[in-house]
Parts: sequence; C-alpha cells; structure tokens
Amino acid sequence: MMHWRDSALAFSGMPELSERLLSPVPAWLWSNDGRRVLWANPAGGAELGATQFADLAGRRFPVNHPLRRDVESVARIAGEAGTLARLHLPGRAVPLLCRAWRVRTPVGDSALLIEALAATARKEHGESALVRFFSGSGFEALLLEPGGEGGGDLQAAADPGGCDREAVTLRLGGRPLQFHIAASRSQALREERAADPGPAAAA
Repeated sequence: MMHWRDSALAFSGMPELSERLLSPVPAWLWSNDGRRVLWANPAGGAELGATQFADLAGRRFPVNHPLRRDVESVARIAGEAGTLARLHLPGRAVPLLCRAWRVRTPVGDSALLIEALAATARKEHGESALVRFFSGSGFEALLLEPGGEGGGDLQAAADPGGCDREAVTLRLGGRPLQFHIAASRSQALREERAADPGPAAAA
C-alpha cells in the first residue's frame, strides 16, 4: 500500500483531480468498495472532518458504515459517463447530492471519483488550504513556481532545501506550479541523526 504522501502526489497529478485541488466543491477519490479515501481536495477533507490528508488516508470505513454503503452502492452502477449519488456524510441531516464516475488511476486500477454538485458552507479551499491539508505527520506541502518561488499567499518555505524533491507539476489558477510534499526539516534532521549517530554513539 502506498504511503499517503505518494498517494497524494500520484493522484493529484491526474488531470481529473488536479483541476479540483483548489475547488470549493468537495471531491474525493474512493476505492470501489468504499473502504477508504484514496485522495480528496481540502473541501472534501473538511466534509469528512479531516484537517490533514494523512489522517483521512489512514481511515478505514467498516462494512456497516452508511457512507461506505453509499459509495459501494454507487460504484456498482457508475461508469465513465457518471451517475448521481447521495452521500450520508457525518454531521449532515440530509444526504449530500453528488455525481460519481469511474476513473483509471496512474497504475491502471479503477477508482470512483465523487464530487458534490455545488460548494458547501465550509470554506476550506485555495492554495493556503491546500498546503495545510497536505502537510503533517512529518511532511510539509509546498507549491513552487517553476523558478523556485513560492506561489500565491502561501506560508510554506519557498525552498525544500535538502529534502526529497519529487513533485508533480500542476496548473493551478491558470499558472504552472510544482506541488511537493517533502520531509519537514525536523523530520529530515531526525532521519539524518538516526542514519549517522555520530562519534558519541560510535564510542
């Protein structure tokens, strides 16, 4: 199973998903059995009560969970043309009306893309929300201009330094940006110390 960071980068690079990253309309990529969320935009995460994708990616919905039953049911009838769906989301008195269709992941598997028909009252969207949502658990999300400058009003550092530079190139807000999820400086330092305990440990 992919680490949540790898999953976030791989799926965010899909055209169907990258165009929804900054959207105020909640969107999710689900496994066909409804057991887990493979990807979500910040608005989608907020609808499930998740402030960070790392937490959402680790959830497993039990067989009798209403939301899993909704997703599994629509997955049986949804094709590439799509269909309407109603999701029983936590904290909502009435189901959220959505549309759903099957897509192919970068490794060729089938998954279910579900998107609400309209924006909800939650305000988690935009570049800053994107950085917050995909940071955490020892990693820091970054949006960089091709030349290395930070995009928009982001608070993230403009240079990943010595961290892993694997990234996907997105077109967000009409301009190209590189989307990184790099080990945070504190995490990178811990890993460096673990790999090289130094003379004291050697002694």
